[in-house]
Amino acid sequence: MMVMGRKELLKMAAIGILTVVLILGAISTVRYLQQPVSVNQVAADFNPVEDSVSQTAVTASSGGFFNEYRLNRDRMRSKQVEMLQDVINNSGSDAKTRAAAGMRLVDITAAMENELKAENLIKAEGYQECVIMVQADSTTIVLQSPSMQPQQVKRVKELVGQAVNSSPDKLSLVTRGQP
Repeated sequence: MMVMGRKELLKMAAIGILTVVLILGAISTVRYLQQPVSVNQVAADFNPVEDSVSQTAVTASSGGFFNEYRLNRDRMRSKQVEMLQDVINNSGSDAKTRAAAGMRLVDITAAMENELKAENLIKAEGYQECVIMVQADSTTIVLQSPSMQPQQVKRVKELVGQAVNSSPDKLSLVTRGQP
């Protein structure tokens, strides 16, 4: 009988949680998509967000910005998870590298959970579409809304800040008139 250490248990828990979150994300994405989309923008290109949002050419026939972003985010994360799992499962990797990969899996899982929670809170407030982009030092909120009153901006930032455990000064809000 093998006894697992704390690190091994954390890695196994992270992989299990990540698997469940990825499956839920994939199911959610499939529900939103009515037809295949063409991915024109990768998640890593969202820096700065204002520039890339304005440069992203997305039409309604391709699934819209929000659906396209969700699909692309899921694809990017799946690739990241696959690479990290390869590192973890590679017996040639040193213990530090495997531990770092395991911790990165935990970080990805936490970001996914926070984004999903924040997006659902915003939709519960009555907004039709939104995506949340949680990064290490900031969070960006993209809402489908032609314009917003200051109290609406404040409310959205409060909800997202609570969901992702971030202060309002680290939150950016971008609005889009079209889905």
